[in-house]
Amino acid sequence: MAVEDTQGLRVLLIDAPNAHGDGVGSILEGLHPFVRIERAGQASKTTDRFTGSSYDAVIADWDHPWCGAGLLSRMRTSETFQNIATLAFSNSRACPSLVAAFLAGRVDAYVLAPVKPGELFAKLMGAVARRHSAEALAVASKAMHLH
Repeated sequence: MAVEDTQGLRVLLIDAPNAHGDGVGSILEGLHPFVRIERAGQASKTTDRFTGSSYDAVIADWDHPWCGAGLLSRMRTSETFQNIATLAFSNSRACPSLVAAFLAGRVDAYVLAPVKPGELFAKLMGAVARRHSAEALAVASKAMHLH
């Protein structure tokens, strides 16, 4: 995905208030001012954010009880969220069981502590590009089957 394609990119950051979410959002906004970060601080507000709005990506704190692993896993089973890239971040260090959990949760990308700005931005852009490519392929495939 080219940098000019990120203009207007909308990202929903799901994290607990006063946790490390402000840091992740600030990192993204600082790296590329065209990325619009919106924050959901409560579980009930998280699902409300998706009604009538579209996001290109959701970034969630994997370790948080209501906004982490469970929420991202539920999103992947819902038709509504199939074209939205998901990125998990964790303050935990890499270990095989954590990486396996990310893969089982079908997140598009993940970042582990310490969160590095360049890595976070690159993984977000890669995840969004892959989701958009998958969506375009699905539309093309449906179109081919209609003829």
